[in-house]
Amino acid sequence: MLTMCYAVCVTIYFYSPSHHFIALAHAGWRGTVATIVHRVLDQFPYDYNDLYVVIGPATSDSYEINDDIFKQFQQLPIDSAAYIETRDEDRHGIDLKYANQLLLEQYGVPRDHIYRTEYATSEDLDLFFSYRLEKGKTGRMLAFISQSLNESGDD
Repeated sequence: MLTMCYAVCVTIYFYSPSHHFIALAHAGWRGTVATIVHRVLDQFPYDYNDLYVVIGPATSDSYEINDDIFKQFQQLPIDSAAYIETRDEDRHGIDLKYANQLLLEQYGVPRDHIYRTEYATSEDLDLFFSYRLEKGKTGRMLAFISQSLNESGDD
């Protein structure tokens, strides 16, 4: 079992039933810019048609970044206009979940093997904590993934 505590960042779950592979990634803005999804994919030496990915609840596009961070996103191999909206001078709303989905697709994971939840920790406050909205006076969320083998060795 893999576990991770997080606040508002994107959790990404990787699973391959045919290769008994699981992984869990934390993709805040730094992890996304560092292409954490590519690092996980590097650990999966099989055909990406055998891999499924779930992008879990995270903050919505209400998450704002400044120009310096925006410039870092422009270096990624995906179109930043698809997931970043300029709002004011030096203020940009970013959809980190969608950015990571686009990166996964760019690196070859089939679109129909990627599920992106629509839950937003910054909007669904009855279900989730929001570190940013609650100014740090909040709990944390736990992400986990595991696999079990039945007697035949299949998941």
